[in-house]
Amino acid sequence: NLIRTNAGISLFDNQVIKSLYLTGVYEYDFTYSGEKLSKLAAEIGWRLEYGIRDGITLSSNGYYREYFSYSQFISTDLERDFSAVVRLDTNLWGDLTMGPYVQYRRARARGADVYGSNFVMGISFNYITTFGLL
Repeated sequence: NLIRTNAGISLFDNQVIKSLYLTGVYEYDFTYSGEKLSKLAAEIGWRLEYGIRDGITLSSNGYYREYFSYSQFISTDLERDFSAVVRLDTNLWGDLTMGPYVQYRRARARGADVYGSNFVMGISFNYITTFGLL
């Protein structure tokens, strides 16, 4: 339960490197009952895409976020957070794609001396279209 806003700079927009960015992050956290916490962080991230052949795309996105200011001490708030996703999308038909993906996340809470991490593997289905609302 939080509101996150980012402001920063994004570089690149070519065939493989879609985005490299550096942002300042402000979070307003409603997670804890009766508490409204604010946090400031810096984040660096990426988005890459590589067309292997027609209808098959290898992509990756992720970020590293470093928190440096909190309105109060909560031991379970993150201090550092890294997340990376790699996926291989295959066009099934029309705008429907399917592909395996792997995600790795590593983070440390303010009240912990060690990092926690998880690794997820799965298959995703995506429907990609432009609705032309604007």
